[in-house]
Amino acid sequence: MTKQYPRIYSLSTVGIQHHFHTDYMFHHFRTDFSGDSGVGKSMIADMLQLVFVGSEFLSATEGTDERLVKTMPTGRYGYVFINVETRKFIVLGMFISTATINPEAFIIQGGYGKDAYVSLQNPISYKDMLNGEIVEDIDTVTKRLDGKFNCQKMTQKTYHEYLMEHELLPIQITDKTRLKNYARILRSFARGRDFKHDSESLKYFFFDDQIEIEIYEDFQKRLDNIEADLDGHKRHKEILQNVSEKEQGLIKLKSLKQKKYETEVEFYKAKSVFHIIVIFRIKKKAYFFLVFVYHKIANTLSCSQIF
Repeated sequence: MTKQYPRIYSLSTVGIQHHFHTDYMFHHFRTDFSGDSGVGKSMIADMLQLVFVGSEFLSATEGTDERLVKTMPTGRYGYVFINVETRKFIVLGMFISTATINPEAFIIQGGYGKDAYVSLQNPISYKDMLNGEIVEDIDTVTKRLDGKFNCQKMTQKTYHEYLMEHELLPIQITDKTRLKNYARILRSFARGRDFKHDSESLKYFFFDDQIEIEIYEDFQKRLDNIEADLDGHKRHKEILQNVSEKEQGLIKLKSLKQKKYETEVEFYKAKSVFHIIVIFRIKKKAYFFLVFVYHKIANTLSCSQIF
């Protein structure tokens, strides 16, 4: 299946070892390189890595000597750039000088200003970068192309921000750690070896360190939330249990109060009946006492009259 846009249309070299001045047209489906040993296949993969990672470039070629960026040009200067097809075209590249360690990023488009994304109608060739057969420095090339194309030299950070802003990179690599990981993955794919023994490389390709950190932090945050929820649940359970115990205590207290009230009512009823009976008995005794006294007085008076 043909890759959808954006895709790499071509890779061009200007004054580069083994490749000199060349335009490599990329097939829309095929992604392999074939050729005899030593013809520069691995260097093509290195150049693709260089275009995207800049200063973090390390050669994927295994050898006794480290391949430095500044050793790539055949002369004093060299260029590596790709035409990115977005239905139209935009150029992303690196200018290499043997006098400096790190390459300088540049883009070529149809408009001015880093925020103005004006596509080119046609791809750029190595021939557009040459002045006859002379390989010039990036500032001279920029002036020479002025009016025809907009060639802009950028800092690496601005370059990567531009690529991310216009969706020419799949991940954000302005962070130093992410950039190193991305470079390592590109080298891994170039050699096709690291993944066999290093599963972390594939993980870094899809989920770079920062995403891993974010996932871990999110996991920790969710874990903390779960622990807080559990603590809250435990606390609420204790509160509910305490409330329930108090409720049962209040219910029992209310029941006892009711029993006390009913007992007191019965007590006062009984007490009232008792006092009524006592009063009745006292009245009865008093009545009989008065009758007795009356009869006693009456008898006394009768005896006095007789004598």
